[in-house]
Parts: sequence; C-alpha cells; structure tokens
Amino acid sequence: MAPDFNLDAVKDLRAVDAQGRPTTTGAAVSLGRPENLTMLARSEVRFGPAVLAISDTALGLETEFTLRQDGSFMPALRATQYRQEMGDVERRLRLVLDLAFLVIPQLRESYYADQRWNAATRDAFVADSLENLRIRMGLV
Repeated sequence: MAPDFNLDAVKDLRAVDAQGRPTTTGAAVSLGRPENLTMLARSEVRFGPAVLAISDTALGLETEFTLRQDGSFMPALRATQYRQEMGDVERRLRLVLDLAFLVIPQLRESYYADQRWNAATRDAFVADSLENLRIRMGLV
C-alpha cells in the first residue's frame, strides 16, 4: 500500500468457507483471536462484506465504509472527516470519488499482491498462525 494510506481497522468481517458455513465477527477483527487467525489462514474462505476504517494523509481523509465482494460500497458519512473544510454536499461527493477511484483500487491491488504470494510465504504464514493458536490453547 502507499505510504500515506493506512487500513486502521477491520470493524466487522463476514466470511463463508468452501462448505458454505458463514462466519461473522461482531466487533473489531483482531489477529490475536484464534478464530480470526484460522479464518485468515484458510485459502478457500471468501470474505465480504467488511466494514473498514481507513486513513489517507495525502487525501486528508479518515473514514469508515462497508465494502462488499462485488466491489460495491457504502460510505459511513458520520464517520468521515477531511482535514480540509468543505460543505456537506462537497464532502459526500468527494468521499464517493475518493473511495471509488483511489481507496478501493488501492485495497484491490493490495489484495492481488497478497494473492501472488508464493507457496513458501503462505505456508510460513499458516505455520506461524497455527503456532499462535497452539500457544493460545496451551498446547505448547
């Protein structure tokens, strides 16, 4: 991701595994939670929708929005702040344009970069996640 872009939080995340079983986190997604580590480590899980909190210093933006699997999104206007002063109509239009043409493409490219991981990198991540689970469950 660009150095001025930050994914601050995943506030809610829904996922479906290969057997069609849904998983929903009702609060902020923490990588310290075993069920989240397991969900992220499984390659056959489809994610979405997700409520994301992002900030971008180049845009002077802090916001939350819901991103769906098909790429559609819904901004959370009450959770949106721009550094620059502007009217409500301008803020809404700018938010939609920034999300559609800058923020979501940045997230999509990061997702594709993640998909291009080689098997050794993914295997190491999965092994580390499993080790974290074993530690949390007291199996080590």
